[in-house]
Order: sequence, then C-alpha cells, then structure tokens
Amino acid sequence: MRIAFVGKGGSGKTTLSSLFVRWLTIATKHHVVAVDADINSHLHQLVGVPRPNRGLSQPEHFEWLKQYVRGTNARVPENRYVIRTTPPGQGSRLIRFDREDECLSYFAERSAALSFITVGGYLATDVGMKCYHNNLEALEILLAHSIELPRDIYVLDMVAGVDAFATTLFAQIDAFFFVVEPTEESVGVYKNFLELAQQSGVADRVFAVANKIEDVHDLAFLKQLAGLTPAATFPYHKHLRQVRQRGEIVRFEELGESVSMFEALLSRVTPMHPDERLKRMHTLHRGYMKRSHIAPVLGDLSMQIDDTFQFPSV
Repeated sequence: MRIAFVGKGGSGKTTLSSLFVRWLTIATKHHVVAVDADINSHLHQLVGVPRPNRGLSQPEHFEWLKQYVRGTNARVPENRYVIRTTPPGQGSRLIRFDREDECLSYFAERSAALSFITVGGYLATDVGMKCYHNNLEALEILLAHSIELPRDIYVLDMVAGVDAFATTLFAQIDAFFFVVEPTEESVGVYKNFLELAQQSGVADRVFAVANKIEDVHDLAFLKQLAGLTPAATFPYHKHLRQVRQRGEIVRFEELGESVSMFEALLSRVTPMHPDERLKRMHTLHRGYMKRSHIAPVLGDLSMQIDDTFQFPSV
C-alpha cells in the first residue's frame, strides 16, 4: 500500500510520518520504503538513517531511473519519452521491495525492514527556472512502475499544502493522512485539500489526523470550524521539541498511548488493486497527451498505453 502524509507547513507531518515509519519497522512485520518528497528534506534525521547519496530527481540519477523502468518496452524507445504519466507495459522493469531489487539498491539507504529514498531538492541551476513539481516527476515514475506485496508499504512525507494535485501522485496513493493542527490556517488548507480530493474522486482516501491537541477545546475547535471528526488524534508533547533540539531520536516509551493511533490509522487503509491503479494511470496519460505543449515536443505518446499489460499477481 501507499500512504502519504500531507498538511500545511509546520503542522507536524514530518514528525508524524517519521514516527509512523519507525513504528512500522519496529512494531510490525511490514517492509517499508520511506520517501522524503518534501523540498525541505529532514525525514532521514527523524528516522535515524543517513541521507541517501542519490536523489531521484538529480539529473544523472533521474536518467538512470528512466533507463531502468524502460527495460525492453518497445513503446518507450528513448529515455526522453519517459514522462510523468508513462505507464508500464510489456518489457518494462517493475520495482519490488525485494532485497535484490536493483532500483531500490541504487537509490535507497537500506536496513532489514526499511529502505529510505529522497526525491532531492533544488540545484543551483534550478533557481528561477523551474518549480519543485518537476522534481516530483521522478517519484511519479517510480511509483507507476512499482509493485507491492501485502506487507509492503510506501510512506511518503509530501510537500506542504495541496501540491499532490499538481502531479499524478493523487491517483497513485491509497491513503492521505492529512495532519491538521487546531489553527484556522491549518484547517483552511485541509478544506482546500478535501475540496480538490472530492473533485478528483479520491476524497474517501483522505483521513484527518489531529495533531498538537492539548484539550477538548482543541478538538471542539476543529469540529466547529471544519466539521471535522479526526480519524486519529495525537496530543501535544512538549518534550518532542526538546528532543529534536538535542538532535536525538524520539523514544516510543515517551509517547505513551499516543502510539496506538498508528494502528488505528493503518486499519483505515484499503489498498487499490494494481490493475485499478494502472487504469487510473492510463486515464491520466490520455489526458496529459491532450495538453498543447506535449505533442509538439514529444509527439503523440498515447501509444505508450499497452492494453495487454497486467501487473503480476500479488
């Protein structure tokens, strides 16, 4: 399954996503690929792993990724034809959680139950030239060519706000855990995200996580302002900031019963069948081909859709 933590900047999504990753790898039998997809890359510090040397979006590594997923797919003869909506077809290489997977070994810092990947931030040559959505294209391509077993989980720490809807990621994610704190600004971003999710047909995959809750008044505020009944609640822990100021990793015993929220959240997620995800990618690819700036440069890539392709059974 694929889970993305989203929310307004400063709401605590990186903190909660890091705790969720650590809970999955320590307290469960899941295999996890944690992806730092935020332009401000701090997730590795909170998880306690080195930052990977290779970012998905770094030009030379992005080219390697395109070459890898192309495989022998005759519908994609060159790297430049691998774009954000390119779906897998016959001959494409699929990315698996297997310890021997070449792609994860190339990009990830790996341990027994965790592989850690970063998308990568701006280069000096990017300043004033492109937005961060261009970087996320590499993640879109990786996920489009990934196949998971039931105990495999992607956990994405996403960019702040509603940027998931500027990419194909909204169609590839099984659950969005939207971290909302009891402030008017945070609730405003949540409402905007939920509205876009409704328009995109994925509102049933959005689960609000109330964070930094100190008392019943905070929960009442969220309910009054947004009609919000959160799927899970995480209380305000004053010592979390102090732990981070010391550069230490949070110990779960310091969180008490708060950790139980992760199990409650996980139980809410219903993974899409790979064929359903592929169908969504085909729809997005056809739509992307209708954009006026695509065909003049790359030609009509709608032929990349391979109706004979199916993901292997999991």
